[in-house]
Amino acid sequence: MKNLLILLVITVCMVACLPDVDNTILDLNREITNQNDSITRLINIESDNELNIERNNIVKLINQVKTIMLMEADSKAKTIYELDNTSNTDIPAEYMVKKGYGKTVRESIQSYQIAICNDLGQDTIGFNKILYSFPPIIDANNEQKPWEYDFYNIPICATFLMLSKLERDINILYLLYIRKQTPNPDKD
Repeated sequence: MKNLLILLVITVCMVACLPDVDNTILDLNREITNQNDSITRLINIESDNELNIERNNIVKLINQVKTIMLMEADSKAKTIYELDNTSNTDIPAEYMVKKGYGKTVRESIQSYQIAICNDLGQDTIGFNKILYSFPPIIDANNEQKPWEYDFYNIPICATFLMLSKLERDINILYLLYIRKQTPNPDKD
């Protein structure tokens, strides 16, 4: 009985704190979005470099996924910050797992990372800190599932944060790639 009471108190506290957690996640998302904007200003987004085109396509895909989920959650909301129910886990599960957007994002980023590393050859020092491995998850039946299955349990606000972070990491990866490709006049 004592354990049940403790569990009840913890559950009530967690539910009472949800808006604060969501706001913290939204604040982090806003910060990462600002970082994305800053990084994008450093990149010539109009470049016809094949890797830049692929980067642009991934960024568009991520933004498309966010827009689709946002419209499903609330057709009147223009941003995640206007959404009433940022704790919704049904929409990320539906779009990221069941409709396959998570798999598409994962495969696009994995392909992009491989293309950049192949182009650089052996000169990938420093890139291992930014490359994302998309670790598989272990489900309740102790079965290994692809990375995107984790979206069954992630609220929409945290899904946006994850997607924004992936977008930022792709932009940073391309920025590092550009810097590796640009000759350093001080090297001589």
